[in-house]
Amino acid sequence: MDSVLVIEDNKTIASHIMRRIEEELHLSAHLAMSKAEAEILLENKTFFIALADLTLPDATGTTIIKLLENAPFPTIVFTASHDEALRKEILESKVMDYILKDTSSALDYALRLVQLKYLNSKNSVLIVDDSKVSRMFIRNTLQRLRIKVIEASDGKEALSLILMHPDIKLVITDKEMPNMNGIELVEKIRTKRGLNDLGIIGVSSSEEDDVTMQFLKAGANDFIKKPITSEELFVRVVANIEMLDYIKIAKESSIRDYLTGLHNRMYLFDTGEKIFQNAKRKHLGLVVAMIDVDHFKVVNDTYGHYAGDKALKYLAEILLKQLRSADIIARYGGEEFCIIMNSTSIENAMIVLEKIRVTVESTIMVSKDISFNITISIGINTQLESTLELTIDRADKALYQAKENGRNQILSY
Repeated sequence: MDSVLVIEDNKTIASHIMRRIEEELHLSAHLAMSKAEAEILLENKTFFIALADLTLPDATGTTIIKLLENAPFPTIVFTASHDEALRKEILESKVMDYILKDTSSALDYALRLVQLKYLNSKNSVLIVDDSKVSRMFIRNTLQRLRIKVIEASDGKEALSLILMHPDIKLVITDKEMPNMNGIELVEKIRTKRGLNDLGIIGVSSSEEDDVTMQFLKAGANDFIKKPITSEELFVRVVANIEMLDYIKIAKESSIRDYLTGLHNRMYLFDTGEKIFQNAKRKHLGLVVAMIDVDHFKVVNDTYGHYAGDKALKYLAEILLKQLRSADIIARYGGEEFCIIMNSTSIENAMIVLEKIRVTVESTIMVSKDISFNITISIGINTQLESTLELTIDRADKALYQAKENGRNQILSY
């Protein structure tokens, strides 16, 4: 697991930082309360980032920064030392950011940087500028955040690169460029990628009063006036990437079941309807299965609701492992799940579903040192009824019959 090096001599602050890193970011953290302890950790551990105070029992000023300057990871200064000359000196080094412990939100921001540094290996940023010097400055700054950087010297090249690299999450573009200027580039990007899908930051040294509005009206998310400082660039990039992540999470949460992580009923009927209509139109094989945990109330009453939740999570994991990515797996409600198996035969569906039933029956589940197992009943419908709702309803009737017949079995409508 990637680890964070925390250098802090105040026990209360250190404990708070360590707890939040481990509980909120789910990362490991190692604490050094002095320069000497930091040296030992650096010799024996590997880190991807450091969160460091400047004032320690055996170090002040830039001493700790000099210790870390050759480390293969960036440092975030998190300190109460407010010295403008020192701050400027430090920000000119490899330090990612200089954050003062002057507000309750300061640590929030520091931890956001830590999290982004950890996650940003999955993100790409496209820099579009005809100036090599400007591109180099932005690239060198962003690479401290572990972001993959792609460069283009004009708008036309940028459009080609966006098609080639679908993982590009943010575009930082200058206004004045040959072939296609930044405003035109933003307008063309927005015909393909929306505001909530790809972030765009416009930059310009232009003295025009409306340059910011030109970018924003064309579809940019943000604007920075040149000359750019590394500090402002960090803040803006972090804010824009976070906003896109929050939007993605919000979209996902609207179609996902919170407990199991499977799709929810809304997604089932929305996406399932498209698959259902396509199957009817092209005469494709479609199997709908309803699954119910047998005697689920007994599980809750005997082992507790926490154990019941664990059982549903176990079942969700088994379904995800056994079924194809093309199949829809949804928590229908309570202990009931619905599966839509697309382009498959009844024979293949029965083999897969029987394997699921047997796997569930033989899986020992553990909750708070209590071991138990569950069984499931499955009802399937292989006929395409007049509507998806009716097709699911018929599978549900088969499920009811399976439970009436003794449970832990599969019945077809």
